[in-house]
Parts: sequence; structure tokens; C-alpha cells
Amino acid sequence: MESLTLQNVVRKDIPLAYRRTYTASAVVSGRNTGESTLDVEFDVEHTPLGTLEVTVRFLKRPSYPLVPLIKHLKETITSLEREGSLP
Repeated sequence: MESLTLQNVVRKDIPLAYRRTYTASAVVSGRNTGESTLDVEFDVEHTPLGTLEVTVRFLKRPSYPLVPLIKHLKETITSLEREGSLP
């Protein structure tokens, strides 16, 4: 996997103040697979200890290896959260 971006990020309205749930389209491009779009849902949760916990779910099973894909998604989401770019 060479690059990963998130597009069409939409925040869902949930009643918990410490957890935010989003839906988005992850655009992934790889050397052998080309560019594809995956629908994802993810949670950004602030724990009682002050750390950030990110959970990622795929709406359809991707054709990419899951462990590196989830790792890259979590890194991308964490950096967007730190920059304040998530809605």
C-alpha cells in the first residue's frame, strides 16, 4: 500500500461526549492493485486516562491485507484528530 486518504468524512450523532463515530470513504492505492475506494466506519474515543483510542470497521471486506490497512487507517485518523481536521 502506497497511499491512503479519507474522503467524505461524516460525523454520526451519538449521545456520548467522549466518543465520536464517523463514516468515510478510504481511498487506497497500491503497487499491484491500483486505486480503490473502501467504505469505513470508525470511532475516536477519549479514554479516562487521557489517551486516544481509534476503532475501525469496514462495511465490506477489503481485498487488501487487513492488518497493514487497519494500521495505516488508525495512523491517518490519529493525525487528522491531532490536527483538528475531523468534523
